[in-house]
Amino acid sequence: MLTEDHLIQLQPLTQHPKFGKLLQAAIQTWSLPDVTPAWGEYGVDYASDVIALMDANECCLLGASVVGKEWYYGSIFLTIENSFQISLDSMEGLFQGFDGYVETSSDDNEAFEFGLKVREIIQPKKFSYAN
Repeated sequence: MLTEDHLIQLQPLTQHPKFGKLLQAAIQTWSLPDVTPAWGEYGVDYASDVIALMDANECCLLGASVVGKEWYYGSIFLTIENSFQISLDSMEGLFQGFDGYVETSSDDNEAFEFGLKVREIIQPKKFSYAN
């Protein structure tokens, strides 16, 4: 769960023209009781028509952004693309930044830096199921 300090620090990032809406959706999920921001796994359950959290109640930036949405063709990537108009390359940058990669293989360095900023603010834990 996010603290009031996290919310204050994240607020300016929610105004980002490309990634702000995705972050706003993630914040809604992370603000739920017993939900923990985590890296290393999306944290979503693929077994239902509506995207839900796995039992651990942990999720990354991308996973948190789509909780409660209907699957778009059964793909987290297509759901994110359809919901937020973000390319696969940008998703890769966001994922790698949030997961704390030293550098990105994405061509979207802006996405990578955004993911890093979110990570620095909330200090996510390692997903409990991740190796």
